[in-house]
Amino acid sequence: MAPLHSLLERQLKSHFGDTGDLPPVWRTFIERINEAYGEFDQDRAQLEHSLDLRSQELIQANTELRAVLNAFPDLFLWVDGEGKIIDCRGGSTSELYLPRELVIGKKIQSIPEPQLGEEFKSALREVQTTRGMVSLEYSLGITGEELYFEARFMPLADQNVLCVIRNITERKKAEQQLVSSEERFRGLVENAPFGISIMTREQSFEYLNSKFTEIFGYTQADLPDREAWFQKAYPDPAYRKSVQAAWKIDIPEALQYGINPDRIFTVRCKNGLDRMIHFQAVIVENEPIIMFYEDVTDRFQAEEDLRRSREEYKELYEEAKRTEAVYRSLIHSSADAIVTYDLDGRVTYLSPSFTRVFGWTLEELWGRKIPYVPPDHEMATNAVLRSVVEKGLPCQGFESQRYTKDHRLLDVSISSSRFLDHAGRPSGILVLLRDITDSKKLEQRLRVVEKMEAIGNLAGGVAHDLNNILSGLVSYPELLLLEIPPDDPIRDSILTIQASGLKAAAIVQDLLTLARRGVPQHGVVNLNRVVQDYLQSPEFEGLALYHPRVEIKTRLSPDLRNLLGSPVHLSKMIMNLLNNAAEAMPEGGTVTLTTENRVLDRPLTGYERVAEGEYATLSVTDQGIGIAPEDISRIFEPFYTKKVMGRSGSGLGMAVVWGTVKDHKGYVDLQSEVGRGTTITIYLPATSIRMEDVQPLIPLAKYRGQGESILVVDDLKEQREIAFRLLKELGYLPVGVGSGEEAVEYLQSRAVDLVLLDMIMEPGMDGLDTLKEILRLHPDQRTILVSGFSETDRVKEAQRLSSGPYLQKPYRMQELGLAVQAELAKVRTR
Repeated sequence: MAPLHSLLERQLKSHFGDTGDLPPVWRTFIERINEAYGEFDQDRAQLEHSLDLRSQELIQANTELRAVLNAFPDLFLWVDGEGKIIDCRGGSTSELYLPRELVIGKKIQSIPEPQLGEEFKSALREVQTTRGMVSLEYSLGITGEELYFEARFMPLADQNVLCVIRNITERKKAEQQLVSSEERFRGLVENAPFGISIMTREQSFEYLNSKFTEIFGYTQADLPDREAWFQKAYPDPAYRKSVQAAWKIDIPEALQYGINPDRIFTVRCKNGLDRMIHFQAVIVENEPIIMFYEDVTDRFQAEEDLRRSREEYKELYEEAKRTEAVYRSLIHSSADAIVTYDLDGRVTYLSPSFTRVFGWTLEELWGRKIPYVPPDHEMATNAVLRSVVEKGLPCQGFESQRYTKDHRLLDVSISSSRFLDHAGRPSGILVLLRDITDSKKLEQRLRVVEKMEAIGNLAGGVAHDLNNILSGLVSYPELLLLEIPPDDPIRDSILTIQASGLKAAAIVQDLLTLARRGVPQHGVVNLNRVVQDYLQSPEFEGLALYHPRVEIKTRLSPDLRNLLGSPVHLSKMIMNLLNNAAEAMPEGGTVTLTTENRVLDRPLTGYERVAEGEYATLSVTDQGIGIAPEDISRIFEPFYTKKVMGRSGSGLGMAVVWGTVKDHKGYVDLQSEVGRGTTITIYLPATSIRMEDVQPLIPLAKYRGQGESILVVDDLKEQREIAFRLLKELGYLPVGVGSGEEAVEYLQSRAVDLVLLDMIMEPGMDGLDTLKEILRLHPDQRTILVSGFSETDRVKEAQRLSSGPYLQKPYRMQELGLAVQAELAKVRTR
């Protein structure tokens, strides 16, 4: 269409002829109009140029920001008002990854499997109607496994919707155990965000959900059949006839081609108001018709208003601003550190989480390379980044290490992707770093627990048999010593046999201590005495001979406080610490052993956190090769050793130290420097009990019996004989049986004052089962539980049933005599 001034000029010419014949007033008027339109055309060209430049800038910002989501495991889908996918981002995990070129332009309901398409479409319509967020959960079979996902639909501008799909398999599996499938189905249908009806082939409504009543106001009683629905919903006869005609076309097509009807009609509700309703039907031959109803009145009105108010350039500008805000919000709220680089590796952006994790700010690193890659990780890191930059291949889950600003070394999982500029050229890379240091430490602790459990199973398997065997070396010498005169020369040999048996029993106990399953006997102990006794032992003489160039110095505090502990286990701990220190000095040197009192008024953070309290401490300092930083966290693991197996270590010594300290409720601190040496400090809780308060050896006469009857139940003959002889020597009348079944049979017709019951017997009934049968026959029967093993769950259950003591083999006369005396005293006082 010609401009207004040109049309006016032609009209004047046709009236006056040539413009030269025009009156001066008209000529001046036309000249001013031409000048005004010239200025208008110039201003319009400048405005169009400015808008074009701003649009390119926004497109560039939009392109860069969209690359942010490529590293996210969630899948992001942008859907327009018609349900078409206009962009696809994220989905870095294999089960959510979708190639953009295959999904853009498709309907949102075509992305999941067919049975999910309608749910996606319904959710999309609800968001566009209510302008609120809608969540949808679904499952897919991927690589032979049933996976569950959550799709969240969030409204954007101009009826566009953002759909975020997340893998929720772990959460969903837990939920599936709580509810049945029928309850989930009914709850979904009844609480669906859209109306649902089920109509039988006989044209009667079989079911209406609550949303149907909420939308239309009608209940099932108001609609006895389909005809009643048409009369009420479409009161205008002509409109009703057109609706019925449409359904007459849709139903046969659905049956023939499988295309379910999808239409929008205006419906009269029970309150007299007209609403625009989106109808979707599921029609299968010989099956009820399922109909879905969605009120789209508000959405249609909003779409109409938006179409009238929006202009093309303003729409593009606003959309780009909103998209930019979404991307920046996602980056700023991410718990993982995010950094972007240009193609030369210089920083262009740092997220707040990056500053929180690594310490540097954007002002410190802008335009610089980050000095946080350890030298031994540079090669692998550069190879990954080259693949991302040159080939455009995203990197997912690359594990490495990075330094922080304060020189801490973190374990990180790295994901990265390349982003393009507005012209489609590589512009930079985005890197997401997740701190997995705590996860790595947790994995390491789990490995330690697994090793300790393996050793516990090994120790538990042999402890019972070894303690049974050792009973002869510990118990029989005690009986022999009662029969031999004090001046008999063979007495020293028998005492040596007994001492060897006790040491062997202590070794078995060390295995249980290592596995944290032993039952060490705690008495009042002074570490100075334990140290002095060890330095005079044959074990220390062997250490000195094996390491002649190592000098042991002691600095023992004269006022060192006592503690509650096991001298045998503490001596073993000291031996292992000194052995470890000596072996760390192959060229010789000095090992200093120090004891002192320490009072902590607040927790001490070192190798482990030492609680506040009063402690007797033992420190062992060597001048050896030191411990490498990567080995410090593992030196107390079972079987972890840098020594040659069979020559200088088995990998168990430091694990025994750790187990002993923990059994004594203590703590370990460790300081080491490679090439300078190591100091290990043991913190053991001090006690105010004096050594002289400890009970001395009790004379036999004090715990001798008075002829009470005792039933000894043990599946091993030699163990029954040892117990029999000890009890007889103590003045009791013992009777022995070889199984739980025999014990129950014996007690069916007899009564005894006490039962000495072995907990581990096979085959047949074990100690717990036997105890249950005995208490069924004699509810008040007194028992003492014994075993060559540590306290198991079945032993603890037996203790709860009997309330009697628990003795660990091998038998000691005083220990056995005092336990029997105490248990029988309960009988007498009842």
